[in-house]
Amino acid sequence: MERRRHRRIPITIRVDLVLPEETLFGVSRDLCPRGLFILLPADVARRVPDIVRINVRIWTGQVHISRQLRTRVVRRCTDGIAVQFQENDLLARAAADEVLFYMGVERYNREVVSEWRDQVEAEDHVA
Repeated sequence: MERRRHRRIPITIRVDLVLPEETLFGVSRDLCPRGLFILLPADVARRVPDIVRINVRIWTGQVHISRQLRTRVVRRCTDGIAVQFQENDLLARAAADEVLFYMGVERYNREVVSEWRDQVEAEDHVA
């Protein structure tokens, strides 16, 4: 049974997973308002703790900006991990919006982005 509440938007950005003893590097596969799927080799995915800070690097067209987010691993797969942003984390929401903006998703797929944001707004009003 499909448990997803939000449409995923395919997006490829660099993601750094910041662990106490090392930093691991991955690439995103897709983004939703509540989380991100990060492509990682299976042996690396197993080493990621349940709670992990990530840095997303976004190219603005002139410089890279970096946003640090607190996340929780909600699924481990052979090709990576799914992380969920911490609940009510406005910085994570802003970072997701920045990714969509700078990657040009808003310009090319306004209908999907509008639907995505409407769902989040509706959930926020219920909570």
